[in-house]
Amino acid sequence: MSEKSIEQYLRSSAIKRGPVAILLCEDEILAVESSQRLIKQGFSHVVAAGRGITAFGDNPPENVITLSAAVHDPAARAALLNRLIEGHAGQWLMVSFNGDFMFHPFCETRGVKDLIEFLWSERRASAMAYSIDLYSDDMIGAGVPNPDDSWFDRRGWYGFDRGNGLIDVYGGLGWRYEEYAPLSVSRINRPALFRASAGVRIRDDLWFEDDSLNTVACPWHNNPSIALMSFRRTRLVLEHPNFRSAISSLQWPNSERFEWRSGQLISHGLIEAGQWI
Repeated sequence: MSEKSIEQYLRSSAIKRGPVAILLCEDEILAVESSQRLIKQGFSHVVAAGRGITAFGDNPPENVITLSAAVHDPAARAALLNRLIEGHAGQWLMVSFNGDFMFHPFCETRGVKDLIEFLWSERRASAMAYSIDLYSDDMIGAGVPNPDDSWFDRRGWYGFDRGNGLIDVYGGLGWRYEEYAPLSVSRINRPALFRASAGVRIRDDLWFEDDSLNTVACPWHNNPSIALMSFRRTRLVLEHPNFRSAISSLQWPNSERFEWRSGQLISHGLIEAGQWI
């Protein structure tokens, strides 16, 4: 496989092209599809790392670079990301997992470079993202996501204001099936799109050491936010040994079929455009 070490990648000419998406591949499931979505949104290339890079085969697409790296251990994952941040100073980076699909306001007609330009004009160096669970009842039996039959919770999301522009948001399957969900994925929001610069450091929980990058909005108004429509937590819930014997359906009265468009998410308040109109 033509995978690189992180230092080989940082010495290559690819790092000069941006913005860059970092895809943490915990396994192979939907890794290719997630990378294709990121490229479609306007990232110059995807840096895929983790055991799931085997999904890209021996000859990954030109715009996908596979790295030999561990991503399951939070400390090792943070070390990888901090080295990539250090090597991409001045560029914008996006961090997501396989099975995540990025949606930002007006993404059907505006790419990620348009979003970055607007954020930077508002003196923002990061954008908050919300991991919204995608699921279907087929996953209970097969365990394999089906993007063509995907549902999400249109209600049941709630947040706690920690002050100084910091919030913690919960909901989705982690709220409905709290006893089966790992505590590490209980909170659904984190700053996922950001500008790398000297001194920017990411913690084990994928939040930044500098709380100014963790804020949801600037002092004078709200800013655009991002949805990571994700099968990841659904799969983690299903891995609980007691789940399938207790739960026969993931559907509830507030389930809605996902139409794969940003307007649906804006209408439910799951992402917002802020002042970007």
